[in-house]
Amino acid sequence: MKRAALAFLAVGLLSAGCETSRVAMPPKSASSKVGGSAAAKYPPDARVVNLSGRDLTALPAEVLALKQLEVLVLDGNPLGACPKEVAFFPALKTLSLNQTGLAMLSWPLSALTQLQELSVDDNHLSALSLRMSDLRALRVLHVRRNSISSLPRDMGDLRALELFDAGENKMVTLPGDIGDLSRLKTLLLDENLLISLPESITRLKALENLDLTGNRLTRLPEGIGALVNLKVIKLGGNSIGPDEEMRIRRVLPKCMVVM
Repeated sequence: MKRAALAFLAVGLLSAGCETSRVAMPPKSASSKVGGSAAAKYPPDARVVNLSGRDLTALPAEVLALKQLEVLVLDGNPLGACPKEVAFFPALKTLSLNQTGLAMLSWPLSALTQLQELSVDDNHLSALSLRMSDLRALRVLHVRRNSISSLPRDMGDLRALELFDAGENKMVTLPGDIGDLSRLKTLLLDENLLISLPESITRLKALENLDLTGNRLTRLPEGIGALVNLKVIKLGGNSIGPDEEMRIRRVLPKCMVVM
């Protein structure tokens, strides 16, 4: 998990354009379950804070004073909910809450209008209970290994989204407005329960990578050939027969089809 947290932190650093001197990572001995101790010091202009795996149940008070904060990583802490204090960081661009016991996405996230990357992998989410229009700046969304059974009908409001990872959930269908994600390049839906895809998915003209491994699909939409920029499509572990496989390969001649 530490390796995943650091990888996500690196992505956030690139997005935020931060110098390494502004990365605040206090020693573990300086933290407590209730939110850190006075021994933890942060430069007032710190833009990146990584508090992964520190057994926190709340944000340390010292962090709340960092008004320029752009990247916050809280992976592996028993928070149980998104800390309401994140709403105090108007400049936040990257937030990672992997494996923090989340059962829902609460209102503080709606206040983060500048948020570009959100990761909530390995939690207990059954739905994305947010108004998507509040997250219009979001470019990267990770919700892998939850219990999400459906996506919100306003999913298409995430017009800036480029990568959406919803693998290893419990989705049976996708909303029709998923076709409105005009900038989406990577869509990972592996290991769900999908029995069909909406025809609107063929409007994702920027899509390059589509992973549908391990679902219950028997065929793809008739207009799947419209995805002219698709480079890789993964279809293993479905119930797609040889005739449908031939059709897919024929209409997507420049795409690598992985069965």
